[in-house]
Amino acid sequence: MANNSIQWRNIFPLSHLLLIHALYNPCSHRGVKKKRIILIAILLLVVAGLAIHFLRPKEPSYQSKTLTEWLKEHEAERTVSKQAVSERAIEAIGTNATPTLLTLLTAKDLPGVAPLQASVEGLGWTNIHAFDATYKRRLATTGFLILGPAAKSATPQLVELARTGRSPLTRLYALWCLEKMKAGKEILLPLWTQSLGDADQETAKFAAEQLYKFSPEEAKKAGAYKFLPYLNPPATNASASK
Repeated sequence: MANNSIQWRNIFPLSHLLLIHALYNPCSHRGVKKKRIILIAILLLVVAGLAIHFLRPKEPSYQSKTLTEWLKEHEAERTVSKQAVSERAIEAIGTNATPTLLTLLTAKDLPGVAPLQASVEGLGWTNIHAFDATYKRRLATTGFLILGPAAKSATPQLVELARTGRSPLTRLYALWCLEKMKAGKEILLPLWTQSLGDADQETAKFAAEQLYKFSPEEAKKAGAYKFLPYLNPPATNASASK
């Protein structure tokens, strides 16, 4: 721990000085603005990476790779055979993955990071997601999807996130994870019904679609069809007899 403190005292003053130099250096030659943006992005990525390395809780690993590394590999791969390798690794980690997956699912968008992430991607660094909370949530859903019912120990936390998560995407992804984990109808039905009143329209629509798949009648009773204008609600007994 003492060594870490020494490293941070060295890192942060240097990064601050370089950032100030990049922002206020009165150079006027062509292309300096782009170079400053690149320098700032690199420094922030380095600092973020060091922060993640030194401050995050220790992750479970398999064959010398952490869970997050396996999740990133799965996200990056486009062939079934290569994805199967990372899936086997995540399955081997098993329920030990749950704390990390929940941490990724509750990743927060810090103020001002969205433009910074866009700038990084604009420079062609499309595989860098240090500031992208949505990417981290997507990794979490991948992990829960792969583990399926084996991750049922996370059900209470996912239910709470689906109900009260601060981010609309966290609430939506928590609902999606519970459905893919095959949580029982006694859990899902109340959640879907409650989520019809979510302020986020995408979350409400997802809940309506799940209710409809489970039972068109239940969807009608809950008022889900207002989110599904392309579907016709089932006829009532009175209207069917006319």
